[in-house]
Amino acid sequence: MSEHRKITTIDAAGELLDWSIRVLLDYHSPLPSIALATAADNILAHIVRAKEGHLSLKEALALERHSHPRENPEPMDTLRDLIRYGQRDDWLMAGRDLETEAIELIAHGIIDLHGLGGTVSYEAERFRHWVLQARPELREDEG
Repeated sequence: MSEHRKITTIDAAGELLDWSIRVLLDYHSPLPSIALATAADNILAHIVRAKEGHLSLKEALALERHSHPRENPEPMDTLRDLIRYGQRDDWLMAGRDLETEAIELIAHGIIDLHGLGGTVSYEAERFRHWVLQARPELREDEG
């Protein structure tokens, strides 16, 4: 007999981020890592909206039409929007650095998770060390 465990929404987002990190670091697969980090981002965004108590009219209408609420999405949003909403702009997808996009999504998710009181796991610390060693160009300049 299997034991059922209860998991909070924030815990679910954290677990998705952990798997996103594992897939990126252990399997060197940025695309599934982006999909997992996007799922975590969707959960965390839902929590933020619930805490705020409402969506703006523009965001609500955009979600109803299954489109992105921003009129001019940032370049990184292209793949995330494809996963979330099924939007596709092939010319924007060409030549994308998927690893950098995965790193940015994971980092953003970790920051949001921490800001919402979620537990930052060992995987998040392992991810931070990996980025500092493997991708030093992504560090912010100090001073």
